[in-house]
Amino acid sequence: MVEIEVCPGNTRFKLRPNLALPSWSRILTRYYCRILYLDMPKETQNSEELLETLPETIAALFQGAQTSNATHKRRVNTLCKLFIEATKVIQTQVSQRKGVQGPVQLLTGEKAFNRAFWSILRHVLNVKRGIVAADRVLRFVGAFIGALMISEDITNEESNEDQTPRDRFLERLVARIIIGCTAKDKTPRFRCTQLLSELLRQIPSLEDETYNKIKSSLLERCTDREWTIRAISCIGLGVLARVEASEYQNATESSEDRQVTTVLEELCQHDVHHQVRIAALPGMALPLNPTSLVILLSRCRDIDASVRKMAFRLLSQIQARALSVSQRSTAVRNGLGDRDPQVRAEATKLIYRWAIGCSAVDQFHPDTSKSAKTRVQASVKVDLDEFLDLFDLWDGEVAEEALRALIYKRPDLMDEVNLNHPDYWSAFSPSKAILARVFTEIVAATTQQSDSSREMGLSSILSVDSGFSNRTR
Repeated sequence: MVEIEVCPGNTRFKLRPNLALPSWSRILTRYYCRILYLDMPKETQNSEELLETLPETIAALFQGAQTSNATHKRRVNTLCKLFIEATKVIQTQVSQRKGVQGPVQLLTGEKAFNRAFWSILRHVLNVKRGIVAADRVLRFVGAFIGALMISEDITNEESNEDQTPRDRFLERLVARIIIGCTAKDKTPRFRCTQLLSELLRQIPSLEDETYNKIKSSLLERCTDREWTIRAISCIGLGVLARVEASEYQNATESSEDRQVTTVLEELCQHDVHHQVRIAALPGMALPLNPTSLVILLSRCRDIDASVRKMAFRLLSQIQARALSVSQRSTAVRNGLGDRDPQVRAEATKLIYRWAIGCSAVDQFHPDTSKSAKTRVQASVKVDLDEFLDLFDLWDGEVAEEALRALIYKRPDLMDEVNLNHPDYWSAFSPSKAILARVFTEIVAATTQQSDSSREMGLSSILSVDSGFSNRTR
């Protein structure tokens, strides 16, 4: 937690993770932060007061950002307005250099904001992994940079400038973070790599020079001796891999263009730690290509259950027709035959997603909520014949297992099967034969189970009655 200690004419910042402040200190900090929000810089406030209160105001925003993610959006908007006000503070003075005539403009407010922002952020970069408050602050910084890059107020004011204040701010911030990525201590290396990955997730576009610097730094961190740093760098490289795939999908990709994808493919197969393989899988697998599909299917047989679970979760985002018949059969056989129950559950979800794809309702609007999608999928009618055609029906073992898992997931699908109808047998097919076989097996197993449970209930009642009669005698 960033503790703000108010001193006359001075402000000090301390990072005290997992340490509860005294009650009077919390009250003082909360009261002081409230004053800072009330005294945010306005158009009527002069530049001197703005520069004097700049460190305290930024510190108050960081103080509140580490407590909860719910207030990040409001604090990001406040920090963006503060940045706009600070960039408007420009001082003009006569140049004392030889050969330079006329007044020179000094970016006083922009430099003051950069110094105040970095003086607070550098304390967070020295916090060990696992501190939730530091993770929230870095997420807040990424959200602020992303909102700053797409702010319309700044775009309208900087339309005639070659290098805008936000570009200079991002360039200097990235340069400082990249230096921290090569630190001797593993803690700043991890935090700086984490911040770079967060910036890539939030920023829509980057300049070529900045992009290449971040890319080189993350590629270097992929070979770090600490698995935590390798895992967090894979998240950032996953974003770069998706960007490169979208740019070069219609062109012939060279070895240099596929450098990021190649590194992720190597990491998700050969890294010794399972968390690194999990972090490398999404960036390698999506968007789909023939090479990444083969590697993704191979990860369904990984030695670690969490990697296998992530592989089936990524396969559920791919359309069933994008896989061949043999690949679909291999995925179902490996998933339903896995020894881990969580992996089998993910494989069942994959099969259910393929079944939903065989219905009329497959695509949803991007704004559709998860609960609405679940309600629609639970009531949609699945074409079981088309679903069974996804597999090799001559070797019907895999198709039977997939159909059985689907029926256990959606028992109401049994109501749609009517074997007594003449039309069912008039146009007979291999898929209908497998459906009839699985249907009769499930009905027979359910009937036998209900009979056995009824007998067990009757025997328990008789034993209770006999025991009661013996006690009565």
